[in-house]
Amino acid sequence: MRFLILSFFLLTAWAGEANPPKLPADVQTVLDKAMAAETAAQNEADAKILKVRQALIKDLTKLQETYTKKGNLDAANGIKANITKLQEQVQNVLDEQKPKIAPEDWIVGRWNLSFPGFSKIWEFDKRGTVTFAGGPTGKWTVKDSVIQVTWPSGNIETVDIPKDMTSTETTGTAGSGKQFMVVRVK
Repeated sequence: MRFLILSFFLLTAWAGEANPPKLPADVQTVLDKAMAAETAAQNEADAKILKVRQALIKDLTKLQETYTKKGNLDAANGIKANITKLQEQVQNVLDEQKPKIAPEDWIVGRWNLSFPGFSKIWEFDKRGTVTFAGGPTGKWTVKDSVIQVTWPSGNIETVDIPKDMTSTETTGTAGSGKQFMVVRVK
């Protein structure tokens, strides 16, 4: 316990300094190990709390059903409000655990862009170019919540960036305003 207090003191005492003193390697190693242990302990605790909340949601859902069947709607609605709050908390934790992917990394690869009567495989590369068989090479950039593709003709098309960038499907809009489907090709 004294060690944790000391490491906390050392870290906070030097945190505000523009040029904190360089620590000897053995001291830095001890501090790094302690921080890693604290992080691991916090992650373990967070996982346990998540399981407790998920179990609580199940239990409360059963109770809500019981009170609804008994006709006690005030109690059922109060329980539902608590369930909703817990579900939001659980979802926030799960969202934080998802790997963070930059749009620039998510779009790289082969995608089938299609709408009725049209289907082409577009390939987006890391250099910001996009190609498709028999067509010109365009340039792509991230603009707000879309990937904007600009063709040599000046035509601009967009691919929507989904909130969940682990998704393999999204939509897009052609220069004509026509919507199309976009599906990753393996």
